[in-house]
Amino acid sequence: MSIGVVVNDTLIQFSSGLLLTVQLTLETIAVKINLLGLIIITTALRAKIKLANSKE
Repeated sequence: MSIGVVVNDTLIQFSSGLLLTVQLTLETIAVKINLLGLIIITTALRAKIKLANSKE
């Protein structure tokens, strides 16, 4: 009986650790995507400003 409980505890700890890792990985990916989006937006805005300046 006690062996089953130990295995169960280990499984719970393992799966919660796995979930935490997945969650952290997803958060990291989300942050990278946001940063990439910001870089793209700022680059586009700079290009737009340069175009506007060159037209004058």
